[in-house]
Amino acid sequence: MATRRESTPLAQGKERRLDGTGWPWRVRLYAPQPGGTSYQIKFKAPAGEGEPWKPILRWANTEAEARKIFARAEEALDHELAAPASATVRGARIIEALAAEYIADSKRRGKAPLTIQGRESRVIAHVLPAIGLVPVAKWRVEHSQQVLDRASKTVHSARGREDVRGTLAAMRKLAWRLEWLDRRFDPLDGLEIRRSTVFQGATTRYVDRGCDPRPAR
Repeated sequence: MATRRESTPLAQGKERRLDGTGWPWRVRLYAPQPGGTSYQIKFKAPAGEGEPWKPILRWANTEAEARKIFARAEEALDHELAAPASATVRGARIIEALAAEYIADSKRRGKAPLTIQGRESRVIAHVLPAIGLVPVAKWRVEHSQQVLDRASKTVHSARGREDVRGTLAAMRKLAWRLEWLDRRFDPLDGLEIRRSTVFQGATTRYVDRGCDPRPAR
């Protein structure tokens, strides 16, 4: 029978006895097994009121990412916070999901219906078509610039383009608060609001040639 290859431990947290068994345990970080590429972080987390704590296993593709998860697990246990999210959950955190959270958060905060409608309109018209599938953790200034470049083609007032930037700023703040985006990264730092390409005197309203633009009497 072939022997099971063991992972090499890279780090371990403080000793804990919080699972109700009384046996000591620690958050542990393991290097990839020989021939493997995935780092492992093992710890325990509450399963519910009065229920035994459940063992948690998280995976990471790099040591830097693994050590972040390790640190978050230690912090969560120290301060009774939620355990670090799984790779599947983290992978679902794209700009489209953040936009949905942004609108839901606006409703929870009791924003006026017209305010919410304006936010939804800007998200649907400018943000999602440009960067909807970008992972929030990888959101950078070049992505925000894509949104404003797209908006500049249809939004011809400086106030309108500022509103689009304001939407991005609000989403950035929410991403930081949800811890979907590392606060070391500011996807609006150096963002440039470029001037509209529409010449002076042009209008943003268009009338079908087959229609009479005059109001009916």
